Amino acid sequence: MPRKPLELQSLKWPFVGLAVLLALSSIWAVYDEVVPRRPWKNYQREFFKLEESHLKADREQAQKRLESAETKQQLDAARADLKAATDAISGNAEQRREYEAAVKAEDDGRVKEAEAKLYLGFDKSEQDAVYYKLREARHENEEADEAKLQKQCDAWQRKIDEKTRIYDQAIAAHKAATQKRLAFIRRRDAAQAKIDAIEKPIRDIDKRLEAFSGIGKLPQMEQYWISNLRNSWGSETVDRCQNCHVGINKGGFSAPWEVLEAKKANLAAADMKAQFAVDPEVVDAYQKIHDALCEDVPPAPEAIP
Repeated sequence: MPRKPLELQSLKWPFVGLAVLLALSSIWAVYDEVVPRRPWKNYQREFFKLEESHLKADREQAQKRLESAETKQQLDAARADLKAATDAISGNAEQRREYEAAVKAEDDGRVKEAEAKLYLGFDKSEQDAVYYKLREARHENEEADEAKLQKQCDAWQRKIDEKTRIYDQAIAAHKAATQKRLAFIRRRDAAQAKIDAIEKPIRDIDKRLEAFSGIGKLPQMEQYWISNLRNSWGSETVDRCQNCHVGINKGGFSAPWEVLEAKKANLAAADMKAQFAVDPEVVDAYQKIHDALCEDVPPAPEAIP
């Protein structure tokens, strides 16, 4: 069978096959790089789901505490104090009358202090002028002028002492007026601080939950170089363990039996909180379920007869 010359033969299908093979190879290469070689991403995704569920459970507990009768009473009282303190500063004319009086007293005190300082400076300048002449008279041994100027200098000193007393009183009055004005601010800030302290747990949880909004937290590689630990070829060691063991350095993810074992061992409340990061309500819930479903193994006898 006669064959077409090579330059007239179509290579369409061989190129199509090679293109398909190249595309499949590229897809496999990307998949092999992203999925099988990076299992830590799946571990992190699973942990992120667990972390989010723990945070939501913690938020429910915090919300229950916030809605308890005692806490609600404290919160209502703090909010009432905050409203009263805020109205005293920026409320209607009658409500802010005392605050505006304190502000006016502070402004007047500032003006009087500045005036007292100015007048004191004037008298000191006059005394300096007299003292200059007195020093010249002493240098020239002019006893009559010296005695006259000394009396003038002493008279100015008495005036300076009086002006100094007035200036000190003006400073004290200005400080007192400032403290009276600041008392309104401190009252408002103290009420706000009480509210913030009561609502802080739930606000902190909401802030941490923001990381899971939208597309959520994405897996990421973290590594630490340990310069003092050399690997098999003498280079610095890199530590990436936490990328798979994502909860290794975080409290609150221990198994319930670990928490109950620590409780059984009479671990201090502070150490329990620091090590396991669980609230007493959670520990009590663990214990209640354990008592209902589990049976303790009898202790081994101390001595075999």
